[in-house]
Amino acid sequence: FFFDEKPDIISYTTVIDAYARSMHPKSALRADEILQEMKMLYENGDDTMKPTNVVNNTVMNAWAKGSKRDGARRAEEILHQMQQLYKTGRDGDMKPTRVSFNMVLDALSKSGDKDAPKRAEECLQQLQDFYELDGDANLKPDTISYTSVLSVWATSSLPDAAWRAESILEHMQHLYEDGNEEVRPNVISFSAVINAWSQSREPYAAERAEAILDRMQSLCEGGDEL
Repeated sequence: FFFDEKPDIISYTTVIDAYARSMHPKSALRADEILQEMKMLYENGDDTMKPTNVVNNTVMNAWAKGSKRDGARRAEEILHQMQQLYKTGRDGDMKPTRVSFNMVLDALSKSGDKDAPKRAEECLQQLQDFYELDGDANLKPDTISYTSVLSVWATSSLPDAAWRAESILEHMQHLYEDGNEEVRPNVISFSAVINAWSQSREPYAAERAEAILDRMQSLCEGGDEL
């Protein structure tokens, strides 16, 4: 029994998606390997195998889910490659979106790397800069973007982590009050800052955590849905 046709891009992307959903410890690596195989086929002249930003996002999602140790760095590498291909004009289909950046931020929030907060803030700034330069609404940072950075700080052992998390939350609140509804803080945003203070050794950390809780209650009583 023989097939007359070779596997197409839908076949490849479906398998990548399956690995991205898998809980197998090596699923991210396998999804990445299949992506590299697609790239090789495309570079060798098979135009039907051209990977898109969606396929790359799926592989970054697999790394965010599947490997705390090196997943974040691999997701960052893929995002950087996408940015370079798009910015140099070599591949317009590789334009990253907010989802691309949020995948990296999610990976960083789970990485446990000591420098993850710095890298997360740099990633968020890159997204903001890209949005201001390009003007594409799909690049505008949103609540998920900011809350992912808050989550990175919430799990950080750096001494100023709680203060920095609270500062970012206040920035989100100011942006929202100025009319940017895309970054409206939610329960997860506030909870991340409370968690940051609960882990802090700063004096009055408990009082700061309670103050954030009080702010949540005040907003809800004022009619805001978090």
